[in-house]
Amino acid sequence: MKLKFLLALSGLLFTFGGHAQEIDSLEPQKRGQAFYFEGLGSGLIMSFNYDTRFNKRNDGIGGRIGASYFALDHDGILTLPVNINYLLGNNGHYFELGAGATFLTIKNERSRHPDDYDETNEVLVYSGKSQNVLGNLTFGYRRQPITSGFSFRAGFSPVFFTGNFIPYWPHVSFGYKF
Repeated sequence: MKLKFLLALSGLLFTFGGHAQEIDSLEPQKRGQAFYFEGLGSGLIMSFNYDTRFNKRNDGIGGRIGASYFALDHDGILTLPVNINYLLGNNGHYFELGAGATFLTIKNERSRHPDDYDETNEVLVYSGKSQNVLGNLTFGYRRQPITSGFSFRAGFSPVFFTGNFIPYWPHVSFGYKF
């Protein structure tokens, strides 16, 4: 009876050992990197981003940096999101956790009343610029292939700044992992 039990146990252990070697062979030889377009999220309106893992893996700790510019009627918003993130999961399906900051610059140019002219008969223009740093978190799902190809992200990126907190700020991203 003991012999049968030991043979069954050793056979089971060899089975798991072979499976672990198979998973290790799927590990990439280079670190995971991706470019993607994000709607809403830590770029606030939209942003283009570069994401990388810090180790030669597809999961684990990594970071991202992005940029966006949005203009409407002489007003411009520039955002530069920078985040540290961690991917939990395998086989191209990950839960993403992250934290970071978004550097924000808003430039306003508004004309005063059309009857307000300076000595050269030009409409007086108000011009202002404000800068701020917003904190943000990331909670979401990431689908990216093990080697390269189409990447997708979706989730929530809560934003906090000067006594304000927006807990349900969504994000969705489409890109390419290489």
